[in-house]
Amino acid sequence: MEGVEAPGEQNESTIRDVLPVDVNESTGGPGQDTLGNTPLGGTGPSLHPARKQKQPKPKPTNYSQLKRHQEIMDVLREKGGILQINGELSITIQSHSKILENRGVETAIKSAFLMDKKTISKDVEAMGEKGLVKVLKTVVLDPNHRVSLQQPITIFYLPEVAQDEVQEFISGIHRSYRPTTPGANTRQIGSAVPFTKLKRAVTNRKGTSTALPPDTLLVAEPRHQFLEDRQTVAQMFGFLLGKCRRAQELYLFTLRDMLSDNPSPNILSVENRIVATDYWTEDLPLGSFCAIIPAHTYIPYLEFAQSQPEILKQPLKSFDIRLRRGLKIKHAAVKARLREILVILAEIQLITPLSESPNGTMMVNNSGNHMSLEAVTMPTSKKSPLPQFWRFEEQVPTWLLSLSKFSSQIIEQVPPFHRVLPTADTNNATVFWSFLQQICDRASNFATLQSTSTPPDNARFLISPITLACLCNLRAWTANYRLSRLQEDYLKRMIDVRTLTSPLDDPTPDRLVQASHITCAPQQVICDYFSARIENLKSGFLRLEARKKRAENTKGLNGGVNDAL
Repeated sequence: MEGVEAPGEQNESTIRDVLPVDVNESTGGPGQDTLGNTPLGGTGPSLHPARKQKQPKPKPTNYSQLKRHQEIMDVLREKGGILQINGELSITIQSHSKILENRGVETAIKSAFLMDKKTISKDVEAMGEKGLVKVLKTVVLDPNHRVSLQQPITIFYLPEVAQDEVQEFISGIHRSYRPTTPGANTRQIGSAVPFTKLKRAVTNRKGTSTALPPDTLLVAEPRHQFLEDRQTVAQMFGFLLGKCRRAQELYLFTLRDMLSDNPSPNILSVENRIVATDYWTEDLPLGSFCAIIPAHTYIPYLEFAQSQPEILKQPLKSFDIRLRRGLKIKHAAVKARLREILVILAEIQLITPLSESPNGTMMVNNSGNHMSLEAVTMPTSKKSPLPQFWRFEEQVPTWLLSLSKFSSQIIEQVPPFHRVLPTADTNNATVFWSFLQQICDRASNFATLQSTSTPPDNARFLISPITLACLCNLRAWTANYRLSRLQEDYLKRMIDVRTLTSPLDDPTPDRLVQASHITCAPQQVICDYFSARIENLKSGFLRLEARKKRAENTKGLNGGVNDAL
């Protein structure tokens, strides 16, 4: 019928009206719309409206920061246009804030508080980005600093300040060396000076402590830098660098005291060979303690005690509280050092950790109190407390440790068992330590150290990879004095390279004594260093001369060949 579309035609026209029209399929051809018009850019018009770009939100104004910037600029103009970011600047800004508060002006930070250095640095960097100031970071010489002679500094100045003024300001920051000057009541140690008790600090209600400074020794200027080196100070008081050597010192002295006629009260049982942990922080002599635990700070009394064997033999608990605080006997670092040594001794099975338990198998009489003890495992966490008691074993199984394959994390192959050695007395214990050092050295002749017996049933290899790596390290067994790099650099300057002479060639030992005093090293160690250094220089010069002669002969031979050609 006319005027009436078929159902299929009606659906098709309806779908075409709804669906988007493809430009290429339209009557206008590619790049044209349905009317034949070409849009800009040669492509059809977008059928979807373009999304509006999000406008960035304006940052909120930080009025407190603007006030800090204004106060810093005011202080900068008052001080001449150049300032350094340090603690003094914080005090200067605080004083400026007090003046503003007295005038009734609101400040960024109340005058009762100090603006920290980090906040000042951030504000100065922000001011530098805005062009209000110029920021310069450099280093200056500071010989009084403990870590490094060159210290970084940050200065900022107004843009109109000349560069000559900036350089003059930086040169004025360089700190000159400030030697330790004695006060009116300072005493120089020329003889034995008893260690006096420190007066109790007077604390006011605000909590600020005003304690009297301890007595100090007059230290010469060149010696000051050596007394700030931890290795130098530790070895000055007899510290042993090798960890295994320190373990040997601790074990042998404790066993010797245990078997003596008058043992310490902290040795609970001589028959069962049981000692308390407090023994090594109370009854250990001063000399043995300084050999095992390093002293990180210079203590004049300890230097004087090195020439007095009677003082070094006294137990720690007999000394004044000031000296024990200086040695940090109850400090966590001292307990960590002691733990390292006890772990080595426990894994070698020289000692066994014990703890008090109602079901223990060992009965000990401690000052009339009967205690029941049992063996426990060594705690693995460094923060866990140490066991209270330790038993010294009378025999120890040994393995040929250097024949094992291991790393610092895993033991791939357990070393072969050797035999059980006795450690009942000090002589046998000394032999054991000598043998232990031998089997830990890979250069030893193991053909004569084959297993002479079968391992007992209760023999177990308990040494961890870290302890095994320490035992097989030759540096862990060193007991000799080692010069630090700072000491070697000072001694090198005392050698005349042109004449190959040193203080050993002087008619008097004055320079040698001076070098020993300044570097805090023994004279024999310095003499050995000078001798070895001179020999190395001589051999080096001989090699240079031989190389020069070979070069001249080669040059002459090449010249003759060229002439012949």
